[in-house]
Amino acid sequence: MKSSLAVTVHELNKITTEIEDIQFSSTEAYNFELLFEKIERQLSELEKADYIHPSFLDNLSPLINQLPPNSDQRFDSEFRLRELTKRIDSKTQIPMTNIEQDILDLVNIDKDVMKIEQSMILNNHVDFINIGKKARLEIVQQLLSQNKFYENKTDLYNDIDKLIHEFQIKLEIISTSTNIEELMKEFESFNLEEFNQFDFENKEKILILFLKSDRRNIRTISNLKTIINTLNERLVINSANSTTIGIDKINANFIAD
Repeated sequence: MKSSLAVTVHELNKITTEIEDIQFSSTEAYNFELLFEKIERQLSELEKADYIHPSFLDNLSPLINQLPPNSDQRFDSEFRLRELTKRIDSKTQIPMTNIEQDILDLVNIDKDVMKIEQSMILNNHVDFINIGKKARLEIVQQLLSQNKFYENKTDLYNDIDKLIHEFQIKLEIISTSTNIEELMKEFESFNLEEFNQFDFENKEKILILFLKSDRRNIRTISNLKTIINTLNERLVINSANSTTIGIDKINANFIAD
């Protein structure tokens, strides 16, 4: 772990393909729809960022070039990339110096969640980067809620690493547990609108489908939300029907292959 926010372009290049929650490799063969989905997430994340380092776009451009020529996805991605480039050229974004101020000052004094998150990214904290945007922001908020004053970066990073580890344990439970009650507890702890919109009975249905799904690659909250949305689409919930279906009576058609 580095103790300074001064990083080289080479170091930035190693982390900027993971701005949101997806790690890219130019050597992998991608299904075009999946590739576009990943590019779209990256673009959306960059469009919301206060600061965009030029290398972020340099890493994204080769991925866009893998999309089919003359496709709508290619045109859309190229247009959005050009708009992001204009932001850099126009110098309308937050100056780099505002983001690269000392991480101790950001945590002890400024307490700006977004700036702390971006500082951790620029400082190449890989575990922090890989947990995804939503989890990163929640971990920073948890850190600030402790109201601790940090005298040194070692103590600060140790606390951040502990929070990351706790998050990773929760994902491990979700990825491996076969206990409905345990899964229910962990799902609800993430406070996901995609899951909380359902009543208890329908949450159970979602979790039964979840147990039958591929859970091997859940690394971020975004991964989890995507799976929940997919499972939601498999359920036919008749809001006008007041009859509750118990776990033991869920139609076999609900069960994933």
